[in-house]
Amino acid sequence: MDAGYGVYLCEYRGFGGNPGSISEEGFYKDARAALRWLETNGYASSQWVIYGESIGSGSAVQMAAEFQPKMLILEGAFSSALDVAKERYFWLPVSYMLKDKFDNISKIKSIHSSLLMLHGEGDPTVPLHSAQKLYEAANQPKQFSLIRGGGHNNLYDFGAGQVILEWLAKSE
Repeated sequence: MDAGYGVYLCEYRGFGGNPGSISEEGFYKDARAALRWLETNGYASSQWVIYGESIGSGSAVQMAAEFQPKMLILEGAFSSALDVAKERYFWLPVSYMLKDKFDNISKIKSIHSSLLMLHGEGDPTVPLHSAQKLYEAANQPKQFSLIRGGGHNNLYDFGAGQVILEWLAKSE
């Protein structure tokens, strides 16, 4: 906001004390409602920068595919929740167990927004190669920023905010 950008934040059902249970489709419904509010209040998708972090990258990718915003920022994103779960729980039949797939990799090609992806070099939650796989499948223009020293939830401690501001200024 100090750099002159407006910010509209929303929380999903089941997070931040909000009622409801967490689900992929619930996330999408909540995100659609938030973006439709922006449209109703005079903000066109051509003005938007959609930002998704971690599991929120699933909603961000889905909304970017549907609304085609000006820009998309993904932090700690993954190719799909199923890919990450299969790697982490390789001995379990996660394909049958995991209800919410957040299949970002199958949606990223339909997005034509400028893309910035940020990932911590030491992310213990989302493997770097999962983020790189998603990035490789994405359309241009795009930029991948590996945050040295960063993990999963602390990228701003290692300069992510400055990377984002520089990218926004360059991409406008």
